[in-house]
Amino acid sequence: MEGELHLNPKNTTLQITIQLPVTYADTEQGEDTRILWKHLNTKKHLPKDKKNVLVHCAAYDMAIAQQLLDDKNINLIFEDDAANLQTALKQLEIHGFVIYDLPFSHDLIRSLRQKDNTFPVFTFRNV
Repeated sequence: MEGELHLNPKNTTLQITIQLPVTYADTEQGEDTRILWKHLNTKKHLPKDKKNVLVHCAAYDMAIAQQLLDDKNINLIFEDDAANLQTALKQLEIHGFVIYDLPFSHDLIRSLRQKDNTFPVFTFRNV
């Protein structure tokens, strides 16, 4: 820290100048290393002969999304919390990702930017 003090006796003013060092923090968050039990438990119960589709939607839209997307050849895995998407994508083998009637949030974008995500992403808006 540095500073200067200037007194002007003619007009009785005081001027103080301070220089503070600033260190910019990295705003990009690192990789999420959390493990959620619900995803581990889901992994054990998923039939291996079906494709896994992760559906990101609000909790109150899960029943509607289930009806719209239900297919005998796929496992629908629902996640309503964008912060938990990265753990689902890491712990489960995901073949497709559906965003149903939700805006793109910071957590969602961070999850989609993972290097190893190579699956189709579909967005649906309720109109």
